[in-house]
Amino acid sequence: MRIIPWYIMRGFLLTFALALLVFTFIICIMVLFNAADYIAAGGDWRVILKIFVAGLPSAFGFSIPVSLLTSALLTFGRLSAGGEISAMKASGISMKRLLLYPCLLGLIFSAVLLLPQRATDTPRILHPAPGNSEPGIETPLALIEEGRFIHDFPGFTFYIGGKKDNRIWDIIIYQTVEGHKAALYSSEKAGRYA
Repeated sequence: MRIIPWYIMRGFLLTFALALLVFTFIICIMVLFNAADYIAAGGDWRVILKIFVAGLPSAFGFSIPVSLLTSALLTFGRLSAGGEISAMKASGISMKRLLLYPCLLGLIFSAVLLLPQRATDTPRILHPAPGNSEPGIETPLALIEEGRFIHDFPGFTFYIGGKKDNRIWDIIIYQTVEGHKAALYSSEKAGRYA
């Protein structure tokens, strides 16, 4: 009698693993786009890998429930379409027995996801403790790309003309007011600041 639950769980777990891989990749795709820009600017790929791994627990919080639902729908839909559920019910196997292991797996994942999660390591990676001098992450300036406009803040546009070590120069800040762009600050007017 253990053959049927194993048959159902094998299909359920395979579908769950594939769905988890796909949904986690979709959730993390924006990190990969930002990582490509950072690496193109000369950043270290190990930093991106650390940030990506630190973001996986929060990504799993979204992708595991969706993967469980998808695998349940696909597995039992395939069994129903092939007439296997009708054959199992005709041979005296109850639906409770068919649903027992997938429901237990769903309850286990629900309990794990409801546990309190500690904060991710992303702030520590971007701003490491004093004395840690990993290249590329000892300062937030490593994430700024010179010679490019930054539109990440609504109503403001930043331009950094150049940077070297912990110094930046040729800074221009534009503020957009009612569709017009006006220079709010320019290091050329105020002198150079280090």
